[in-house]
Amino acid sequence: MIKNSPIAMLPPELLAEIFEHCTVMESFIPVRLSHVSRLWRWTTISTPRLWCRIHAVLPSSTPEITVSKICSWLQRSGMFPIEVSLLIHGWEVTDHWQVKILNHLRDHSRHWARFSLEASSHEVAREACVFFTASHRYDILSRMDIRTRFSTGDVDEIPELINGDDGDDDPRRDITAVFQGLMETYAPRFHELNITISALPLPHWSSTRRPELSHLKVLRICERYIGTTEIGASSILYLLAKCPSLEYFVFKGSCVSPPHSVTMNVVNLPYLRHLHLIRTFHQRSLLSHLYTPSLETLRLIWLNYGEMPADEFYDSDPMEVDEDPAEFSQSPQTDLLTGLGLRTLIRNSAPRIRVFDMDFSDMRSPKDFIWVFKHLPMLEYFRIVGSDMSDRVLFALASPGRDGRWLCPLLTELEFSRCDAITGKGVVALSKGRNERNTLHGPQRLKQFTVDFCANVDCESIAVMQYLLGIVNFEITPVAVP
Repeated sequence: MIKNSPIAMLPPELLAEIFEHCTVMESFIPVRLSHVSRLWRWTTISTPRLWCRIHAVLPSSTPEITVSKICSWLQRSGMFPIEVSLLIHGWEVTDHWQVKILNHLRDHSRHWARFSLEASSHEVAREACVFFTASHRYDILSRMDIRTRFSTGDVDEIPELINGDDGDDDPRRDITAVFQGLMETYAPRFHELNITISALPLPHWSSTRRPELSHLKVLRICERYIGTTEIGASSILYLLAKCPSLEYFVFKGSCVSPPHSVTMNVVNLPYLRHLHLIRTFHQRSLLSHLYTPSLETLRLIWLNYGEMPADEFYDSDPMEVDEDPAEFSQSPQTDLLTGLGLRTLIRNSAPRIRVFDMDFSDMRSPKDFIWVFKHLPMLEYFRIVGSDMSDRVLFALASPGRDGRWLCPLLTELEFSRCDAITGKGVVALSKGRNERNTLHGPQRLKQFTVDFCANVDCESIAVMQYLLGIVNFEITPVAVP
């Protein structure tokens, strides 16, 4: 390196700050930086936070080098919190080098701040979690990511499970052992868990030491469907019942298995503020069995499907026939599940929802939307994509009801995208009604109104909206000229 170059004149503290940003891209970066010059080597070795991200692949093709690397990383990180990331293809208890690597990491468990595990199967995930959680303290561990993955060959080898069978090959047994290990581990700051798996623990599972994941506040579940097992609403609810302090929950399903009837008590989540449901047919069962009085953000994403697999044991609801057939949407089955689930959630919890996002998620008729809006007085932001919602809903939002009350009086941001059933007449009426100042107790003025690719909203209506609101985002669908 040229001595008089600008980068050579930087003080070591600033170099260390730059190097720390580089380590986010790749964990091996500190070694490469230490081979540039004497100054850089001294700076990297004397900066413990550069060595706090440890990644290993097991079994290792070069075990001696891996052991040396991990020992160096652990020594140079000092007392700083470390992030451990493991990719384990197989669990070999007879592999001396693999056991040595794992023991080195486990001996520093008190310095773990984050742990990421990617395993080739549920069995490997179980063995790894049992190994790390057995009789060890994790004083500052705050986040854990667990991901299981399968190759095509692995999926073919998994035996087909009968519903309710608890055989030895049931992956739910392995996942149950994983969660039992988490519950029995001393980790007072553990508050975030992200899992990508094909099954959840068996029903009525518990731990002998701690009955709940009392510190957990953030939980994200991503279903990895492998053709033989599925994550049902009951298993999700049983897990949520073990997390009474939960504040943020996301479930991303596979939309393969049909909805099943759920016979269990309502799960009490008094602190839950964010709820996201993505690609699932279990929206009705989940929403109907949650008590969430503190809910502020509700996002329903990719729940619209024209066809849904049938389940002969699924119980219908009397409200399913109490609709005008002319109001049916293009995906009436899934829209019905969403609408019924929302009604029950709102009746049970009376949540103070401020943000409501429906991205390719819909309800079956305008009166469902109007009922929901009537019971969300704190709503400030509403977004809907790919809906068959009609002007009837917009007219209801544009003026007070017979009792003189406005729907969603605090609503200030609206976004309609790919909603082909609404027209320019409806959006103009909504814009005008929500922004008039001649009423003493009128609603909040709209600050943002986005109309995106709505085929029946013309440019003339947008011009009127622009005049009324001043701030309107609008994109019109291009029309192909023959």
